[in-house]
Amino acid sequence: MRFLIMMVFALFMMAGSVFAQPVVLKCITSDGQDASDLTIDLKKREFRWGSIQYDIFQVNDKYISAYERRGDNVGGEIWVIDRRSGEYKRGFVGILYNKGEPPETARLTADTYSGRCVKRQF
Repeated sequence: MRFLIMMVFALFMMAGSVFAQPVVLKCITSDGQDASDLTIDLKKREFRWGSIQYDIFQVNDKYISAYERRGDNVGGEIWVIDRRSGEYKRGFVGILYNKGEPPETARLTADTYSGRCVKRQF
């Protein structure tokens, strides 16, 4: 009996560590194009999409919301992903200019993006 209780306890402890691991999701844009993978780490309250890192600021049963770490840059980006369907919306506001153009050509820009991220099956 004691052995059985210890085995159940050990399995319970291992199961907790499995759920604490980051989850990697494969993402596509709303027009069907492949996008960067999204790695969500709820334990650290952060996620990474390509080379961009985000801080998770809100989690509930249906949604995860995060904002981009931008340092001193003007503007930023916010992500909201539906935990059940994988549907996401991203909103960006910032000052942009084309590569090779002088900074004086910069303009304040806002845009939204959407798509879906799902767990890989194989």
